Amino acid sequence: MEFNTPAELRDFLRICLDPGPGRDKRTPTRLADALPEPVLATLTEYAPYLGAFRNTAMELARRAEDMHNAYAAALLAWVRDEQPTDHVLSLVQAASGHAEDCTACTRAGVLSHRCPEGRRLAAAALGHATAEETSADEANATAGPAPEPVDRRLCPQNLVGDKAVPGEHFFKAAALSGEPPRCVYCGSRMTEPPAYRAPDGRLWAYAGIQPRTGRLLYENATALARYDVVALRKHYDGEVFEVWSEDAKPKTVQDCPGVGEYGAGLTGKTVHVGCCEPSSGDDQAEKAAQEAAAPTWVFNDRSVNRTTKHAADPDEPNVTLCPSQWQASKPIPAEEAARLALCGGCRRALTDDED
Repeated sequence: MEFNTPAELRDFLRICLDPGPGRDKRTPTRLADALPEPVLATLTEYAPYLGAFRNTAMELARRAEDMHNAYAAALLAWVRDEQPTDHVLSLVQAASGHAEDCTACTRAGVLSHRCPEGRRLAAAALGHATAEETSADEANATAGPAPEPVDRRLCPQNLVGDKAVPGEHFFKAAALSGEPPRCVYCGSRMTEPPAYRAPDGRLWAYAGIQPRTGRLLYENATALARYDVVALRKHYDGEVFEVWSEDAKPKTVQDCPGVGEYGAGLTGKTVHVGCCEPSSGDDQAEKAAQEAAAPTWVFNDRSVNRTTKHAADPDEPNVTLCPSQWQASKPIPAEEAARLALCGGCRRALTDDED
């Protein structure tokens, strides 16, 4: 994107700060951090003093980070009852760098107990073993696999906000299809329906599928109505949390509450919606089905922003699914899309959330 005059660049930056009604705004600080190099080069050309400001700010930030790491290393050394050393400083830097890059640790804001690397670095910090030694010990252990590093409720494609924090799956079935529900973001099949715990203590259990919309419905013994996930979140102002229970998980199709949900009066068929563990399956076929169910990920082709992905409109693939209907770029590979935050408008469109 080229800006032939300062006025054109100012207009673009105004849109970056405020994209319009119904869209998230940026703070000036976030804008200063998010400008890509081509825009920065043009900005420095039109306003050289801003380039000097940025260079000074980056140098001061680097010094501040170095001082903060030195302080953290001195604190860790005192906890270990030893003097600060380069080795202790390297432990601090390794833990901080990992916490920023790891989705499990970033989401928790700490070194997550679910993350093997986080556990290794925590042990190394306290002097139980070096990160390398602990890694080798775990690699040679025969006690069984380590816990999964990422919460299974989290979807690899549903990344939220500027920091791309992992969000939950959102399962939905194709209306009247007889197919199991799949995540609208990544296409993965639901193998266990979650329940939802509300602030008032109620547990909302999976009750079936709404045939017309394909939404999963939830019920509570003390409530008169069933709610889908979107309505349930709105009812509690978003303060509901998924609960997963291995004990409650059906083990066979016959025991599965999803059997017969499309029954009498609709399709006349008895179907299984995929709550229990499949008895067998073709991995390649499932992978193909998952890829087919997932959205086609694209960028806004007219924006220099490459930190936010959009879903392409399945009926008109050259535009995005969100209400803004941006011109869509070429499809993004799923691996690259899994590192990008999802447009809020596309998220609402995928989940049929009209608010």
